[in-house]
Amino acid sequence: MQSYFVSRAAYVVAAGLIVLSAFNSFGKGVDAGTFFTPPPISDAGISAVHSPNGSSCAGPVSFSVELHNYGPTPLTSADIIWDIDSGGSTTFSWAGTLASGSSTTINLGSAEPGNGSHTFNVSSSNPNGTADANTANDGTSSSFEVYDTFVDVYITTDYYPSETTWVILNEAFEVIASGGPYSASSTLQPVETVCLYSSKCYNFVIYDLYGDGIC
Repeated sequence: MQSYFVSRAAYVVAAGLIVLSAFNSFGKGVDAGTFFTPPPISDAGISAVHSPNGSSCAGPVSFSVELHNYGPTPLTSADIIWDIDSGGSTTFSWAGTLASGSSTTINLGSAEPGNGSHTFNVSSSNPNGTADANTANDGTSSSFEVYDTFVDVYITTDYYPSETTWVILNEAFEVIASGGPYSASSTLQPVETVCLYSSKCYNFVIYDLYGDGIC
C-alpha cells in the first residue's frame, strides 16, 4: 500500500470557521486521512472600569465594569474576580450571550472600603468554562479616593455669567474642584457636589473676570 507523508498542515480559526490546509511531499494529493477539529477558542477580558473612578463621597462605592468577548465564538459564561488594594478577592459568576467582538456592562455590587486612596483590581477567568486563550487582556485596574462628606455649591450669576468662576482649594492650596464660567445670566446655576474630608480645612474662592464683583 502506498503511504504518503504530510509535510505541513495548518488550521486557521476566524469567526468560528476552521480552514485546514495539507501539503503532500510527493505532490499526489491526500488520498485519505483523519482530521481533528480543535476546541473552540475562548478569550474574554475586562476592557474598562466604569466605577469606581476618581472621587467618591460618603457611602458605599459601586463597582461596574465592561466585559469584552475577544474570542471568535460566542461567550456564554465567565468569572469576574475583583479586589480592593490587593486584599481578599470576590468572584462574580456571569452568564449570558455575548457575540464575538461585543461588550456588556456588568454591575458587581458595592462595598465600603473606608476613607482614603484605593486601587480597584478586576479580571476575568474561565470563559465558557475553559482556559482563557489570551490572559494578557484579562484584567485592568482603577484608582479612586473615598471621602467622608460633601458640600453642594450653589452659584447665582449676575448679568455677566461668563465672568464668574470658582475653585475649592485644599490645605496645600491645590485645586480639588472648580466651576464656571457660565452662560445663563441672573439665575441659579446647576448645583455641583464636591467630596471632602470632614477633618480637613478648605478655601472657597470665587472670581469675577471684570473685577467689579457680582452685582
